[in-house]
Amino acid sequence: MQVTDKPLRGIVADTYPERAGVCAHVRIVRGELRVGETVALMPVGEIATVNRISIPSINVINAISDAKRVVAVPGDYVEVYLPGVDAARIARGFVMCHSRDELRVTVSRKFRAKIIVMDDIGTPIIKGTELCMHMQAMECPVVLFKLLQTFKGKGEVDQIKPRLLGSGCTAEVKIVTKRGLCLEPFKECRGLGRFVLRRGAQTVAMGVIEELLS
Repeated sequence: MQVTDKPLRGIVADTYPERAGVCAHVRIVRGELRVGETVALMPVGEIATVNRISIPSINVINAISDAKRVVAVPGDYVEVYLPGVDAARIARGFVMCHSRDELRVTVSRKFRAKIIVMDDIGTPIIKGTELCMHMQAMECPVVLFKLLQTFKGKGEVDQIKPRLLGSGCTAEVKIVTKRGLCLEPFKECRGLGRFVLRRGAQTVAMGVIEELLS
């Protein structure tokens, strides 16, 4: 299945009020977005109908358009006008998806991930470490609540339940976020499945989501 055949995933990068609605700057990472479609803005679940899609000229090569419709596809950065939506309810990092329940993005607070710790991080990462997760246009405080295992260079398991994660190591961890986020495993949606972990201004690890946990 191609990325255009899968359910829509569009990441909101910015918003501003426009007439009796909102204009959202959205980067399409999966699926297609069409004028006239009813979409949900997650995680709040705000429902709206797409009234207009404007595609900057730099992205025209990735768009299919005619006099009556515009279709935005993965890779496009578009302006989407949504009438009847309060701009105060929509924020950077929200995800635009199809409104049907079975096609919506998952909102979760726990996941299992594989991370690569950066070199020279100084203080090692231990169980319970609080960090800030950055993903696309979103950032959120998180806690590494379980260190599952570390790996050797060729992917073999090195340690089970390690006491700490030092510079340069690869590890599998469980992470809990401070609030519900729009997340998906990396194998299903790259745009919502990879992240960076920071401690203050320092990047300490990069990772991908392997599994969402209930």
